[in-house]
Amino acid sequence: MTWAVWHHKLKPDFVETICGEPPIGDESMGVIQPPESTLAKKIGQLHPPMRKLLEECLDVLAKKGADYSTGGDRLGNFKTAAKALGRTPREIWAVYFWKHVDAVMKHASTGRLESEPIGGRLCDAVNYLLLYALLVSEEAGLEP
Repeated sequence: MTWAVWHHKLKPDFVETICGEPPIGDESMGVIQPPESTLAKKIGQLHPPMRKLLEECLDVLAKKGADYSTGGDRLGNFKTAAKALGRTPREIWAVYFWKHVDAVMKHASTGRLESEPIGGRLCDAVNYLLLYALLVSEEAGLEP
């Protein structure tokens, strides 16, 4: 992950207060950067195929999020379909998610897929699980 260089007027103690970790760099040279995020560190420690998959998942989530959200609501697609079909957003999520699980199961039994590489289906499944976590969180009244 590439971080923008912070201006030298941001003091290290301020950066540590905001980020929870000391900054990277040399204040005397006027260049400090925020510390690498804990998530980025953990992803970086994974085996390369796992790291690549998670990085792809996050890219896809960011790109597709704009297409599927309604008015900035990442869960808008589920809510709109639920209202139109007289179902709950969780039920709509389950149908969409199952499509990817079914494809992964087909790959597990045959070793191939016709429509797209397995990595794309794995990313979609991972991202649907993340969206489900958001859906459950929202239903529980927790901050999104």
